[in-house]
Amino acid sequence: VAPISDPTPSEPGSAGSPAALVKFLESRAATFQSSEKDGLAWLEIASADVRRSLVTRGLPARLAEGTPPILTPNAGIIKLQGSKDLTVQAVEARADEIFTSEGVKIISVTPESGRVSIAVERPVRQVLHTEQVLLSYMQAFATGNLGEKLFVGTREENGQPLLLDPFNQPHTLIAGITGSGKSVLVQNLILTIAATRSPAEAHIYLIDPKFGVDYRPLDELPHVRAGSNGIIDDSDRKSVV
Repeated sequence: VAPISDPTPSEPGSAGSPAALVKFLESRAATFQSSEKDGLAWLEIASADVRRSLVTRGLPARLAEGTPPILTPNAGIIKLQGSKDLTVQAVEARADEIFTSEGVKIISVTPESGRVSIAVERPVRQVLHTEQVLLSYMQAFATGNLGEKLFVGTREENGQPLLLDPFNQPHTLIAGITGSGKSVLVQNLILTIAATRSPAEAHIYLIDPKFGVDYRPLDELPHVRAGSNGIIDDSDRKSVV
C-alpha cells in the first residue's frame, strides 16, 4: 500500500483524497465485472431449474412476491412462497434426487416467515476482490448512513455487507484455523479505516509478534505512522505502547 501523499479529505482530486481513491477502485473493479455477469446469468438458469424440478415432483414453486433470486459468492438463493405442500422437509426430501437427475445441488433449505429459502451451490465460486468490495463500502459510506461502522465481509445469506460497529464492540477477537483468512480480514479492516478516515481521525497501532510478516505492506500508511509509527514487532516497544 503506497502512502497517501495528502490525506486531507477537503481537497477532492488530490492524490490521497477519497474521490481519487474511488476513481482508482472503479477502474480496477471494472476488470472483474465479467465474473459477476456470468454469475447472474447462471442464477437465472438455476432459479428456473429449481422451480421446474420441484413442480415436476408435485410441489408448488412460486417465487415469493418482491423477492428476486439472490446471488452470493458461493450460492444462488431462491425464495419461494411457502404453503402446506412446499415445506422445508418436502424440499430436503427431494434434494438428492434433484441433484442426481437435474444436476442442481441444493446445499441448504431454510424456513422464513411465509417463505422457503433454497440455496443452490454455484458451480464456480466467485472470488471477492478487494477493489470491488471496498468500492461498494466507500459508496455506501459516502451517504453518511453507516456512521463509524466498518466493513467485515459479505453475508452469505443475502449477499449484503456485514458491518462491525466498533463503539458497540470495542474489543474484537478474530479466531480461526491456519489458512482460514484471519490476517486477510484484519488487513481489510485496516484498509477500510484508512480509506474512509484521515490520519487525524484515525490513529492505527499495529503490533505484530510475527515480525510484521502479515502487515508489512501497511507499514507506510500515514494512519499507522500517526499511531504506532510503523509496525511494532519487538518486546521493548510493545511494553511502552
